[in-house]
Formats: sequence, structure tokens, C-alpha cells
Amino acid sequence: MFSQNDTREGEEAVEFYDVGFISISPYYPIAIGDNFASKAQNTNLGAQLESRFVIADHILIGARLNIFSGQVTKPELVGNYDLRNVNLIGIEAGYRIPTLKNFNLSFLAGIGAIEYRNDVDGEIFEDTGEAYSLMADADYKFSRHFSAFLTAEYRYESLNTKAPNSTVAFNKASYIALSFGIRFYFLNERD
Repeated sequence: MFSQNDTREGEEAVEFYDVGFISISPYYPIAIGDNFASKAQNTNLGAQLESRFVIADHILIGARLNIFSGQVTKPELVGNYDLRNVNLIGIEAGYRIPTLKNFNLSFLAGIGAIEYRNDVDGEIFEDTGEAYSLMADADYKFSRHFSAFLTAEYRYESLNTKAPNSTVAFNKASYIALSFGIRFYFLNERD
């Protein structure tokens, strides 16, 4: 993507290009829509581990793991849960647009497996499903190996939960999520 030169006295400049990156960052989901997540629970700050690779000029592929938790605020709507831990493992693909020197804007889509781990009076049970994401990502590279980033995500979850006679939707959830932090870039020398 963006080449960076390493010049040493008496040597030719070495040109580098991005191979990919890895990051660990905070992940903050905000539940939206007409479903159990927005009507009857609050969410806490979580964490995300993410890695992306450049496979062709501006094409990205990656994988991510994120986790967060939430507490039920209206047990009369969803049941008497003590705690919900939400885990996602997924893949993503997208396009990175170099806009200015050292600044990138990326648009990605992702899919993943979702798991809600619920605690009811000390007994754990799980709800599973799929998560679909659309992400916009801004990245500013302030050194050869490091950049600061901000990602905004819309995430829709389709769950396998069946809840007859419920006043809220248990088989779906929607979130707007933000993550930000520092990325470590892997570089390679250009031939």
C-alpha cells in the first residue's frame, strides 16, 4: 500500500509495503432495534483481537475474536439471567482506500459464529447463531510499524433461540460497535 523508505548512509533506499497487521483493542457494543439486547439488557466494554492481511493491491482478508458481557435490566421481559457473556469468532474481507499519505480508509464485511453464555442461578446455558457485520475503518500510520485506528461497525445477529409467547424478539440482536487502538504492522521489502 504505502511504501516507506529506509535510507542509510552509503546504501540504497529500501522500499517496504504492508503485509498485514494485528491489534488488540477495546470493543464497545451498543444494542439497537426491537430485540432482547436493546429492550432488556445493558452491555459492558469488551475486547477484540483482530488480524488482517493484504492479499492483493487493496484487498483485505482477516479474522477476529471479540468478547463482551451484559447484565439483564428487565428480567420480566427475558427471564432471570444474572450475566450474559457474548463471544464472536469470525472472518472479514474488504477494500482499503489510501486517501492521504499514511492514512487509510477501509470498508469491510464480516461473518462469524456467535455464542451467548447465560448464567441463571449458577447454571450455564448457551445460545448460538451467526453474526453479520459491516465495518468502516480509519487508520493513521504514525511510524513504520504502528498506526492508530477507529472502527465503526453495524452488527446483526441471527440466533437459534426459540422463546414462545415472548413479548421481545429472542432470535435476533443488532448492535452499533466501536473499537479503537494501536495496530502493529507486518512489512516486507519490495523487490
